[in-house]
Amino acid sequence: MRYFERDLKTERYILGKENQIIQVIPSREDSLDRLVEETARQFPDEQESVEHIVLHKADVDKLHTALSALSQEEQALIYALFFEERSERDVAREFAVSQTTIHKRKIRILQKLKTFFEN
Repeated sequence: MRYFERDLKTERYILGKENQIIQVIPSREDSLDRLVEETARQFPDEQESVEHIVLHKADVDKLHTALSALSQEEQALIYALFFEERSERDVAREFAVSQTTIHKRKIRILQKLKTFFEN
């Protein structure tokens, strides 16, 4: 029994010709502290679940449907602000209106999209 306990709990080293450590064989019974120190992960599989992927795809499809229901001008405004990440002031210059007007339009469009998602 002592032999098996020693085999499980003892870390072993493989030494080279000049007594330098070539490889460390960790004990088979490892402590949580050691695993955390070595940034080992308890659950290494980080793939998204199939359920999460399907729900995300459904949300994206619903967003595209909602965006297609907007007018061309509203789509252009949303595209510039959110997809191109341009500022309201920059978009206001392009549309030749004030920044306040762009902001109010954006709020109105986002409210439309919100009601579409709530239904």
